[in-house]
Amino acid sequence: MTLALALAAPESEAANRRACQRTCKRFTRQCTAATSKPGRCERLLRRVDKCRQRFADVACGATTTTTATGSSTTTTTIAGAGAVVAVDEARAVTRTVPTWGGTLTATGADGTVYSLTIPSGALLDDTAINMTPIVSISGGDLPSATVFGVDLQPSGLRLYEFADLRITPPQLDPTANVAGFSYEGEGEDLHRYPAVVDGGRILLHVIHFSGAGANICVELCPPPIEQPPSPPITESQLEQIIAQLDPHDPFYAPRLSELLHGYYELFIKPDLARMQQDCDFATSRIPKALAWSRTNQILLAEDGFADENQTVGNALVGSVSNCWSEATAPCLDMTNAYQVQKLVQTARQAQLLGGDPEAFDMSKLRRCSGLWSGTITYEFKYDEDGDFPWGGAHETRRTRHREAQEWHIIPHVIAELPCEQCQSRIFEATWSGSESRDDHYVKDYGHCTDTSTVMGQVDSGDLPSAFAINVSRDQRLFTVNPTWSYQGDPPTGIVDGTYVSKRVDCQGYEEIGLPGLLHVVEDWTPWPFHGTNPGLPFERTDPTIPWTSEGQHVDRREETGIGGGLIVITTTWTWKLTIEPDAGQ
Repeated sequence: MTLALALAAPESEAANRRACQRTCKRFTRQCTAATSKPGRCERLLRRVDKCRQRFADVACGATTTTTATGSSTTTTTIAGAGAVVAVDEARAVTRTVPTWGGTLTATGADGTVYSLTIPSGALLDDTAINMTPIVSISGGDLPSATVFGVDLQPSGLRLYEFADLRITPPQLDPTANVAGFSYEGEGEDLHRYPAVVDGGRILLHVIHFSGAGANICVELCPPPIEQPPSPPITESQLEQIIAQLDPHDPFYAPRLSELLHGYYELFIKPDLARMQQDCDFATSRIPKALAWSRTNQILLAEDGFADENQTVGNALVGSVSNCWSEATAPCLDMTNAYQVQKLVQTARQAQLLGGDPEAFDMSKLRRCSGLWSGTITYEFKYDEDGDFPWGGAHETRRTRHREAQEWHIIPHVIAELPCEQCQSRIFEATWSGSESRDDHYVKDYGHCTDTSTVMGQVDSGDLPSAFAINVSRDQRLFTVNPTWSYQGDPPTGIVDGTYVSKRVDCQGYEEIGLPGLLHVVEDWTPWPFHGTNPGLPFERTDPTIPWTSEGQHVDRREETGIGGGLIVITTTWTWKLTIEPDAGQ
């Protein structure tokens, strides 16, 4: 059985060691065959060398043997810690299992028949399942070399109900002693797993992938070499503890009940409240908490766990309800593929967990209408030109200072704003800012010149932003305003850079000045359509077709510069905003 709540995070060093072990396995599997790819193997070999330098006990020597059993099977053994799983790829089976369940059957080279039955309600979506017979496992703590098992893909898949894995060897004594096993990924975390002999078959209940199977022992299967540590314990360690319990022992049920109750108090119960308030957190916890509940139901017929299972069930439905509310808080945009897919999956998850279908009916959600999209740009220009005598010299001045901002409004509503009898929403957006300096000043003394220059440019690229767009009650005006830090909206965009100043004097001496600051802040203050002019005309006459507001506002003023030169300051706003037809039109 599996209790899928791995709460004990591995130490960084241990994680690095396991990564090295996986690299060793990949190198040996992929680079000992005649068809290996040189480029890939060279890269893997470099990683292997680094691992050898870092961890003296991680060796990557390998031996390869081939068995001729009607299919080509390569068995790889890697020295050092960790297990190596060799599989018979030629005998793999793949099938897309629908949500109402199905069965995969594969036959090993020795005639062993493997059957995986996935019940209705175990899968969130139609899923392609691959099952490959295992030939051998080396390097792990298994009691014998007689291995019967399968590698199940996709790795990491968690089921909402237990699947039954039945293993039927050509010959199996009904009184045989077996030791089940399970592993993650490519053989990581190999550990004992509950398995029983059911007539002439070995039976395992599986609720997570990657690998599962059993050893057949000549005598009583010995216990694992290393006993699981004290709490906190991982899911795999708890599975191993359960696997060591003897179902025929008169104290089996009380001991198992004690383990499961303790695990609930330590690792399930503390998460339930947060799961119902944080969808991201709940996403990783729901299958694991569900697995705990399914385990006590199938092993102990829920005896003594009715209250805890009710609490867990309510919390799971509450978690999914919260995810549904978060996804539909603004409105349902049927053009937003990500939102629609997420809601379909959430509704399916609610169905599997026993939620009320009426509460997860997409047809009853308020549809988004009046979705806005478009672009708004702002450009500031400061131009100075001068040509005049100055202190015994003739000076020429040219100043070019540019600053630009651009907003892209995305037709994705992220919040509704309170507005009686009017439409006011916050839309997702992006902002980019840039600034440049290109200045050139020359003093001509007749026999020599003194030149100064300023050069620099900075560009932010796209940064997250958000825009509030409001249509007035009388449908005559609409306003646009960026929002910053409103209920989690992105902060104000900022971009910083530097410019370089240089001077060459009459003697030809070159001097580099200290870097200057280029600084652009997302700023809406210059927008001309607020205050006494509080909006743009909303002239849509037909709500069944898209309508676009497009225009430009230019402000230009002139000033007198140094020596009578001309300074021209220009600000230009350009916009093109489109509102889509109302929902249902």
